[in-house]
Amino acid sequence: MLQTRFENEQLNSLPKTLTNNRSRSGFIATNRPDSAQLVDLHVYIIPKSVWKNVQNLAQNAAMDDAISVGFVRVPPEMKLHDLRESIERSCGAVIDFPRDFIFLRSVGRCLTRVKQTQEDELKVKHYRPPLVRIFIYF
Repeated sequence: MLQTRFENEQLNSLPKTLTNNRSRSGFIATNRPDSAQLVDLHVYIIPKSVWKNVQNLAQNAAMDDAISVGFVRVPPEMKLHDLRESIERSCGAVIDFPRDFIFLRSVGRCLTRVKQTQEDELKVKHYRPPLVRIFIYF
């Protein structure tokens, strides 16, 4: 149905109550970061059976027994402490997900524990390629 010129003038004279929330691509803009600014980390669970309590490590071969939990998309500047909170929020409702987990880092031929103080210092970018995996142990 066509509008008359008078109706168009009336509509144009109304105050602008809606703001334009559209981006250049025409889609509605959100407050989410651009996907190009995020990195994908592969999260694995290392079973207790391959963990060496006395030495406080696991051999890199333990990856053969690791269970993939999935991927998380996070900013590369995120600290491991914040990543822990993000994982707990995302997986908190999953029954089989370990409640008390630690981060592991590959050092030489072993996976070693990331200390609590290191979680406040290390960033996700330290786990980027070739280390694109986050290991957790429960």
